[in-house]
Amino acid sequence: MMNPWRLSVLGTFVILVGGGTAVAQTHHVYKVDDLGSIGCGDLVGVAVNNKGAVTGTAVMPDGSLHAFRWTREGGLEDLGPQAANASQGFGINDNGDVVGVYFDQDWAGHSFIASPGTAIRNLTADVFQPSGITNDGRLTGMSSSALAFRTLGDGTLQNLSAFTSFGADINAAGDVTGWGWHDPAFNRPETAFRYSDRAGYEDLGTVGGSRSYGYGINDQGTVVGTWEVVPDTAGHAFRAVPGGLMEDLGALPGGFAGGISSAMSINTHGEIVGQSDNPSGWTAFVYDDVEGMLDLRSRIPIEDRLGRGLQWGRDINDNGQIVVGYDGYDSVSGAYRYGTVLLTPARDAGAPHAAPIASPSMLTPPDGRMILVSVYPQVTDLYDPEPVCQVTNVANSEAPQSGVDPDIEITGLLTVSVRAKRLGSNDGRIYTVTLSCTNYFGNVSTASVAVTVPHDSSK
Repeated sequence: MMNPWRLSVLGTFVILVGGGTAVAQTHHVYKVDDLGSIGCGDLVGVAVNNKGAVTGTAVMPDGSLHAFRWTREGGLEDLGPQAANASQGFGINDNGDVVGVYFDQDWAGHSFIASPGTAIRNLTADVFQPSGITNDGRLTGMSSSALAFRTLGDGTLQNLSAFTSFGADINAAGDVTGWGWHDPAFNRPETAFRYSDRAGYEDLGTVGGSRSYGYGINDQGTVVGTWEVVPDTAGHAFRAVPGGLMEDLGALPGGFAGGISSAMSINTHGEIVGQSDNPSGWTAFVYDDVEGMLDLRSRIPIEDRLGRGLQWGRDINDNGQIVVGYDGYDSVSGAYRYGTVLLTPARDAGAPHAAPIASPSMLTPPDGRMILVSVYPQVTDLYDPEPVCQVTNVANSEAPQSGVDPDIEITGLLTVSVRAKRLGSNDGRIYTVTLSCTNYFGNVSTASVAVTVPHDSSK
């Protein structure tokens, strides 16, 4: 998957009495892999390919910047080069080829490609900064003429506009998105564009402001980015399908900054990732037309949220894996740093797990009084910190053959009144209290707990 804008660096449960069945639906939920660091420094991942390999920039122990490639099999690989002052990785294709820029010992910039198992190689001098690469090696970015470009199948560089522009992403067909100006004096603000063989250079305009930026394009030619809502200050994420108008995707509700967002990448399934404000700060989001815009932090396991604030959804591949930047504490050094995680879709969100207890759990003496019993769910969930539980049924082992049982009353969400009574001919009475627990995905599980009326006080 070619990454958008690269310029900036930095079941079923059985519980106690009886069984519980879990009803699970498909939602955006993820497993988390932290890519780690090189020497406990910052790690800024910006692109992921369809095999889950990631590139970006690592801050080295001496403070210098080095491009990296991360794979599940090999971990972090420092791409160097060793004789350079700095390097940055901006794009990666499914072959693992990384493109970026390095600065030599004289701080002269060079665009590069680094294939797995080989040293960094310089790209042609007319490529000022590459930002994306297709599986067959075609590039986009900014040329030495300060214009958005793409390379063709034979390697020829094609400038895409007449005035200053930047190519941010390229799809398998060679369509490019980015942003560009409209005159050499920059009198008109920059706007997003789509370039394709069919339509050439298309100015995508804006939803309502004066500026827009295209950051990602999928194989269907749909462009995502941001458009200016408040001049020079704030924007909203947008989507623009071929032949359609730019669509405002809005922002997460209750944002501390008033509702600001930016879309960075879109995959072939139409899933979009980016950044939005929320009530407590900045957060990464994922968007689709079924669930809308979702705060990604609520879609990773609770244990993976500790000490880690997801900040920015940078890229998404066609398997739904997402590169996300975060602020948090390094588990090795304890230092606060910027890190990167790879989110991989989980099979399902599951349902809450309850191990309820009742108080009192034994009713004695059996004198016929109605006794109030409280049920404590003791519920946990992989994603939802506060599942909602309630009593849904109470069964009496000595219930009447027909009609309403006068010995049972559900009095609240987690309270019941049951009669301290039993038949002398049995070993005692058992009330089986069943509750259901629901997480914020709507997935439900059930669990039961027993309340007994013993035959005699010794039981």
